Amino acid sequence: MGTMQACVVCSSSEDVNKDMFSQLFESERGADITLLVGSENAMERIPAHSWVLSHSNDYFRSLLVGPLRNPSQNTFTIPDVHPSHFINLIRWLYGCGCVAEGTQSALGTLKVAIEFLCPELVLHIVDHLSRKLKPSNVLQILAWADLYAPNTLPSAPPLCNDPRDNIQGDCQRLYPSLNPPSKAFHVSMSEPHHLGHQCKPSLHRLKSAPGRIIVADPTEACAILVRNCWSHINAHAVEVLSSENLESIPHSLLLKVLRSDSLVVPDESLILDAMFRWSSAQCRREHQPMTLTGRRQVLADILTTPRLLTLSAQQVHLMEKFYTSEEIEFVKQKIKKKSSCPNVPSLFHDVVNEMARPRNQVNNGSHGAPDGRRQKNTKKDFIMNFVSIIALAID
Repeated sequence: MGTMQACVVCSSSEDVNKDMFSQLFESERGADITLLVGSENAMERIPAHSWVLSHSNDYFRSLLVGPLRNPSQNTFTIPDVHPSHFINLIRWLYGCGCVAEGTQSALGTLKVAIEFLCPELVLHIVDHLSRKLKPSNVLQILAWADLYAPNTLPSAPPLCNDPRDNIQGDCQRLYPSLNPPSKAFHVSMSEPHHLGHQCKPSLHRLKSAPGRIIVADPTEACAILVRNCWSHINAHAVEVLSSENLESIPHSLLLKVLRSDSLVVPDESLILDAMFRWSSAQCRREHQPMTLTGRRQVLADILTTPRLLTLSAQQVHLMEKFYTSEEIEFVKQKIKKKSSCPNVPSLFHDVVNEMARPRNQVNNGSHGAPDGRRQKNTKKDFIMNFVSIIALAID
């Protein structure tokens, strides 16, 4: 049989399997195992077929026919997973697609897909979330994806034109095919896994079956989502920093965002406003008084992120919510370029140079393009004007 014929037969076989599997989804017909999913008070029962799950997924293959198999067991309890998110995984393994449209549903499904080693679904959700990014949800998505992404990215990757332009290529490199993953893992179902910033999943690698090819860890796909989130934040900084979700992100993520050189903001007043809103919410969460002392305590090293020496003299008063009189006076004198500038306050000792370095700034004529693009356009305009003048002179 030729290569092309073999490919056609293989493709047809997969289509037949997918069509047959989809007809068995949530069907008692032929079901030989039962999955009990969710907490004790909200547990749901899912009838399933061991041969379908073991064909479609390495985790279930190990559980049902591999080294984790218990021949006498046909009921499996999965207590630490939200039923609707787990059902999305089962639906996917039966070839019925995925219906996780909302952000929270998609993030929950992504968590389950990572823990149960389903890279095809991981990539599908990453692509879906990347295409649905908007200022009102990007921080929520980044706060979650950053937990699972390998720690190989800078805190604020450079701005790219459109995250959707990059994701398919990156996905192809991580997972050249959409065959079932070839590496078996065991997720400890006794260990709690929570959405949010409390903990990361615990993945324990099992021995690979002989002759099987090892593929990349599905968590690597989250690096794509993290990068796309940063690109969106950099390009839409004003809307992102004004969004309601900013008030609920972890301290560590806010620190990364406000440290970024790539934020396209008109001036630092927006940064100070974001700090005020987040510190108010954090003071409420920690039962701290909303005083100068209370805000400084919850903000901690975030206090060093604003580029305070780029403020105008009229904007310095905005510092009064977070900074001491000594720190405010120092900034005033530095802005006025007084020769008798006071000593550098201890808070600013290591960041004076950063405080004076502008970020990417909005220019009304460039619609928020970075400085390099504005200079390029200006130079082009100058050349065109010069050519026009020469042409008129020749005429």
